[in-house]
This record gives sequence, structure tokens and C-alpha cells, in this order.
Amino acid sequence: MGLQSSISSNHCVIKLDQDRLALTREFDILVLPGVSMLTLGGFLEPLRIVNALTHREAFRWRVLSLEDDTFGCSNGFHIDEDVLLGTEGCQRCSLVVGGELTSSTERQLVINWIRRRKRFGNGIGYIGPCARLFAEAGVLVSEQFVVSQSEKSAFSECYSHLLPHEGLFCRERDVLSCVDGTAALDFAASFIEQDMGRSLALAVLQQCGQSKLRAGSDQPQNVAGDLHESRHKALKTAIRLMSEHIENPLSMEMVAKKAHISRRQMERLFKIHTALTPSKYYQHMRLHHAKSLLRQTDMRVLDIALACGFSNVSTMKVAYRREFGQGFAS
Repeated sequence: MGLQSSISSNHCVIKLDQDRLALTREFDILVLPGVSMLTLGGFLEPLRIVNALTHREAFRWRVLSLEDDTFGCSNGFHIDEDVLLGTEGCQRCSLVVGGELTSSTERQLVINWIRRRKRFGNGIGYIGPCARLFAEAGVLVSEQFVVSQSEKSAFSECYSHLLPHEGLFCRERDVLSCVDGTAALDFAASFIEQDMGRSLALAVLQQCGQSKLRAGSDQPQNVAGDLHESRHKALKTAIRLMSEHIENPLSMEMVAKKAHISRRQMERLFKIHTALTPSKYYQHMRLHHAKSLLRQTDMRVLDIALACGFSNVSTMKVAYRREFGQGFAS
């Protein structure tokens, strides 16, 4: 065992090997327009805390942007960049933190950057809704990866041959991946644990308000009020069946039969737990799937209608306007 040093966090003494204290891990972080500050801060803040506790740069990062000077977050906040994309080297681990790219030119620029970093860099990965960019870049083949909830619908339609892993993050293969939100904390903690030890990683998470280390295979926390979750087993089965048959909707009788309950029992469960009838809930699910595809893909509207279980565009348009209070461009 090498020489050890001690640091204090929340009145606890944590011993670290001197060899570990000599290490520095470096990241280049490409931030896309409209990034979530919760996701970006969730990854960077634990690394900052480690540097503060150890009084050295155990972790070093540069923020890259497509825009000159500053970039905008989803809440309207603007942050200064460190480096403009294309002017940096390739020596660091590269991470893309998801937002939305509306320009095809910017999209191609990022895809080319991903390919270049995959080939010549020191590791590549993403945090948040970037799986489609990496799939389009052709770097997810033979990889384990996760997909954020916000882009699952679009990803499954566009890349049905690629099967995502269910969990918070993946670090097992060449391409690193992490879903958005608080999972970024756990992703950062996995690097801290690897480089500095489990005790320090846990202490840092506790300073961020999280009581335990979550593994990459753990499931994302449910959002309060999420209609897709319920403690009732039969209801969960019915909802799962609906989600698995978006394109070719099942009859309510078939859903009840496969969930091993009567149609009347199913009606009552949905009313109690979702305040909707089963058929209304099913249509709600299909329309939200359609909304994701309209926003996140270049699919034809007719193809989206068929993929969401509607026989034609007109039928989907009427239901869409009734659900969201506005239509969509054909």
C-alpha cells in the first residue's frame, strides 16, 4: 500500500492513496443548445467538489460550444464557453451533453466531431438526449448504451435495430452514455469512485443531496405523477401492453384478457389511478408518442400517424388538437 493522505468531508475523515491524488482526469464537454442545467450541473458539480476537497485539480474540463462566446440553457440562462468547437485537440475524454439541434448544418458538424473523437480521441460519450446523434454517427453498433426518456419514442422508431440498455448509465464499452437529470450525478460519481475511491464518491454525493451510490444498471427514479407507473400489478401490465402495441393497438377486451382482469375491473383501476378510461389513456399514450416523433424526427406525418396506430393523418389531427389544444403542420 502506498502513502496515504486524509481529507475531511461532513466531519468524516477519508483516507486517499497518494498515488490516486497524483491523477488528473480530463474532459472536453460539448454542450448543445438548450441543454438542461440540471444535467450539466449534475455532472460538473461533483467533480468541482472533489477538486475543492482535495485542494487540487483531480478533474479538469473544458466547455465546448457550437456558438461563439456563450450558449443558452433550457431555462434561458447563458454560460460562457471555454473553447469553440473545432479549435480543440483530441487528447481528452469527450462528452456531448444533450440539447436540441434545429439546424442540419450544426447536426452534421456534431456528427462529424463524434466520429473524429471516436477514432482519434481518448474516449467518447454523451449525457442526456444524444443517442440519435451517436446512432447517426454510426458509433453505437455493438455497444451497450442508455437512452433518455425524452427521446425513447423517436429513437425506437428511427433505430429499431439498436437495442438500448435499461439503466442510468453505461461505461462498459467504448462509448459512454448516461440519461439526463439526476443520473448525471451518479455518472460523475462513477468516475470519482474509480479514480479516488468509494468513500470519497459517497461523501461527494451526500454533499449534492443524494444518500447513496447508484449503479449504472439501476433504474431512473420515477417522476412524481408519472401516469406510466402504478403499484397495482394488473394496471402496470395493462399499461405495458399498451406501450408495446402503439402501432397496432389492442382492443380493450384483449388488454384486459392479457392483464388477467375483467374489462370492468380494468375500467375501475384506470379511473382510480389515472382519472381516465382505458381507451382515453391508450389514446393519450399514442398521441404523446406522435408528439415526440413530430418534434424529434424527420418522418413523414403519414408514417407517424401509422406508427402511432392511426389509420390516416386526418384522424390523428383531430385527436391531436383535442389532446393538446393545437394542431401540427402537415
